[in-house]
Amino acid sequence: MTNEKGNVGELKGFLLNLSQYSKKKKGFANELRRLMITIGLFLIMQLIFIVIDGTFLEPNLNRMGNFAAGIAENMFFEKWFVLYDNLIFKLITAIAILHILYVLIKTVIIGLKEKDTKLN
Repeated sequence: MTNEKGNVGELKGFLLNLSQYSKKKKGFANELRRLMITIGLFLIMQLIFIVIDGTFLEPNLNRMGNFAAGIAENMFFEKWFVLYDNLIFKLITAIAILHILYVLIKTVIIGLKEKDTKLN
């Protein structure tokens, strides 16, 4: 394929330089942005669960499989997570909360490390 000028080399060079955007970026600002995105997606997910819970749109527990159904039917989810009637929503919410805690702890640790390196 050629670009507007008909030069194949420039297009090939451009496509090879796209690899710079796929590299993982590090730092406190990126982790803080990731935390905010995670919390935003969690809130959107909760709104969707609230709308769907108790309707014909909620997922069927019988289609989950034995292992996932066994986890979802655990007494922990039935007694401590009373947000929803559907056990699948309870399981997904618990996993999402654990993920948010992981990202929060990681963000705080990276922030403290960057603060220490700036002070020295």
